[in-house]
Amino acid sequence: MAQGMVPPQVRNLLFDLGGVHYAVDYPATVQAFAELAQRHGTTINFSQAQQDPLFDRFEVGQIGEAEFLDGLRSHLRAPVPDAELIGAWNAMLGGLIPGRRELVRVLAERYPLALLSNTNAIHWEHRVGMEVGELLEPFGHVFLSYTAGLRKPNADFFEYALATTGWRAEETLFIEDTPQHIAAAQRLGLCTLHLTDPAALAPYFGL
Repeated sequence: MAQGMVPPQVRNLLFDLGGVHYAVDYPATVQAFAELAQRHGTTINFSQAQQDPLFDRFEVGQIGEAEFLDGLRSHLRAPVPDAELIGAWNAMLGGLIPGRRELVRVLAERYPLALLSNTNAIHWEHRVGMEVGELLEPFGHVFLSYTAGLRKPNADFFEYALATTGWRAEETLFIEDTPQHIAAAQRLGLCTLHLTDPAALAPYFGL
């Protein structure tokens, strides 16, 4: 079967999750936080490209769920219930992209697979982890920022994944939707696919 546009030296696939296999709507959470902030007369700085350090600390497991929620309440300067905060934080989660389980099974017949994802305890343990269990069955390694204590675009997260898998950077294709993460991978010598349209993934592999 045709290999599409995959560089010939690629032997391994390192996937991001959100925006690649799992639908993420960052503006939905930005809007949900904005509505909470407006209701309480304050602001929370969060977007896909820039966010308050509170979110970064949560994403690498430096703080737990309770401390994160307390931090959000501190920003809002209001006693917002946990459920309301979690609802706003999880508003971005859109579920698995249709057809991804089947596509992953086909790719797993050609390549070893691994996942490299920036995520956090609320997203993963309240919802995402349960929704992607079957999807991830063919993956040999799953690297999550909040359990590894590392996050993209920092080089050490990529280096940790490569060292653990034993993969060579130049033989590994990193598939990701965020430009700054793609740039970081390229600096380390990985092949990259900046996936701006989830529908383009299967054709890239000639499927």
